[in-house]
Amino acid sequence: MIVWPSASPSGVVARQQSIGAIADKLRANRPLSDEERLLLADALADIRAGKRADEAFGLRAKRGEKRSLRTHERNAELDRALAMTWIATAIMPEPHGFGWTLTKACEQAEATGFFSFTCETMQTYWKQDLSRNASLRDGMLWNPKEPDTDLIP
Repeated sequence: MIVWPSASPSGVVARQQSIGAIADKLRANRPLSDEERLLLADALADIRAGKRADEAFGLRAKRGEKRSLRTHERNAELDRALAMTWIATAIMPEPHGFGWTLTKACEQAEATGFFSFTCETMQTYWKQDLSRNASLRDGMLWNPKEPDTDLIP
């Protein structure tokens, strides 16, 4: 079993990065540290003995652990989309929404603790999405007859 150096961050993504650094050194024909060489030798010996490569290299994710940087990025995109949907609903006029301003909606979203963004970040994301998406500007979420400068970037 590989024991990762204490200087390495924990988690599958960090171990992937460490293995990538070893691979880069091998490609560039640079010397490995003794610790890196032992880690690589132990993992290869475990694979030779029949262990799965992801287990041998310590890349088997535990429940709830991020499996890759790409998964983390995808989760962040989904979190942003969910937050923007929540805010869109909160600023819709009653009875379909709460009729809140963007500021109040973002403050309430942050207060739920469900989203990983601050109120300011959610406001920035909303304004970026609004400026890029004509259907949001032209739809029921923005009505120039009832100006709410909070909604307009």
